[in-house]
Amino acid sequence: MEITSKNFVNLEALSREEQETRLLELAASGDKLGAITMARRLYAYDLTQAKEFVEGLTNKRSPQA
Repeated sequence: MEITSKNFVNLEALSREEQETRLLELAASGDKLGAITMARRLYAYDLTQAKEFVEGLTNKRSPQA
């Protein structure tokens, strides 16, 4: 996964907004599980919290149909 290794190495050093943008990009690229795992690492979320967080990011930033 080139996108993961290239853009997701030092997420801890980024601002919260930049972290969320990277998580959204990861989920949008088809790696929702990777985004959930990263959210768990970054924010010490349990699995349910991380899943809801990533889904919330996806829903919040998706264009309304």
